[in-house]
Amino acid sequence: METHEIRQHLLPLFPYNRVGTPEDTARFVAFLTGKDGAWVNGQHLHVNGGFTGR
Repeated sequence: METHEIRQHLLPLFPYNRVGTPEDTARFVAFLTGKDGAWVNGQHLHVNGGFTGR
């Protein structure tokens, strides 16, 4: 399979119908390291746009 075909096959598995970007991960890291994420600790968090919860 070509890369485009694989992508088209996998996209419906993501709730937002897109794969994540580095910016998506950066926003999450900024949240965790900022004031609003101060009380988040000892957790295993999935940054995958809901893929594991589908």
